Amino acid sequence: DKRGRDQLVSLDMRSNDIGPEGGEALFTALGRNLSLTALDLGVLGGVQRNRLGSKACPAMAAALALNTSLTSLSLFGNGMGTEGGRTFAAGLRANTTLRSLDLSLNGLKDEGTNMIAEALESASLESVNLSQNQITKAAVRLSGALASGRLLLQTLNLSYNLIGAHGSTALGHALASNSILGSLNLDKNL
Repeated sequence: DKRGRDQLVSLDMRSNDIGPEGGEALFTALGRNLSLTALDLGVLGGVQRNRLGSKACPAMAAALALNTSLTSLSLFGNGMGTEGGRTFAAGLRANTTLRSLDLSLNGLKDEGTNMIAEALESASLESVNLSQNQITKAAVRLSGALASGRLLLQTLNLSYNLIGAHGSTALGHALASNSILGSLNLDKNL
């Protein structure tokens, strides 16, 4: 999708096996880009992944801190891990333009998810997908963010995690004081 001759606004690079080095180069360029609004580096069903891993996360964080045009980012299935989640959260904290973020299937676990949850309180996100990240106790931290009243979040996907009864109860209590969230997906949690 192009607006005018030299303005790329949407880039779909799903399942290209670009690796950490390609990811670093892409995010370094994104930090300087003023027109791209949507970037999809996710996975097409059954096809190879981009495998950005945690090594590309410092470049991602730096790009998020600088970029003022990106509104949608999908990093579905890139193996960021807990360390990558921590690094990525630092850039997310500084970004005010991103509205939609897909971090599903990244192995964030509780540690990475806690850092993302903390960053959500200063971000402008409206939709976040954290499905398939082996989240257990981090749901309690997410519920605290939801209850804070500082989130603009309208859609939150926590499906296919390990949240369980305690986390679900905490999320339920948070929803009692949150009037913005319109959709919460807790499908397939134990």
